[in-house]
Amino acid sequence: MKKIGIICVFISCLLLGGCQKQNNAQIQEIGVEDAIVKFEEKQSFVLLVTRKKCGYCEALLEYLHSTLDDHEVVIYNAVMDDSSVESLQKDVDALSKYVSRPDQTPHYYYIENGEVKDGEKGFTPAQPDRFWDWIERNNLEG
Repeated sequence: MKKIGIICVFISCLLLGGCQKQNNAQIQEIGVEDAIVKFEEKQSFVLLVTRKKCGYCEALLEYLHSTLDDHEVVIYNAVMDDSSVESLQKDVDALSKYVSRPDQTPHYYYIENGEVKDGEKGFTPAQPDRFWDWIERNNLEG
């Protein structure tokens, strides 16, 4: 009888997820205006700048989503409007007041108290862990 009770507790634990590590990692999509508000409010955060029509951005996001469960970080993905040259330029100009070269996507920045502390750009399948290495170097996980 005791074994059945232990097995029931174990199964319940698995079904409810109570035995699993709780992970607060996420990629939160925001607009450029939202990113600017975070700068103006002197927040500290990880900013990823992407575009919808950027193959490297898509590849990085796919990779991040597939590996996110292994990490403890919130990433704010500011998606620039690349539906037209004018829209994209407007977003690039707005972000350029806060970060360098937002036109080179994907680009990611560590922002501390509204100021850029570190940034890197690009993604290559040959070195997919480069983003997570950067996160670790800057000690940005939970």
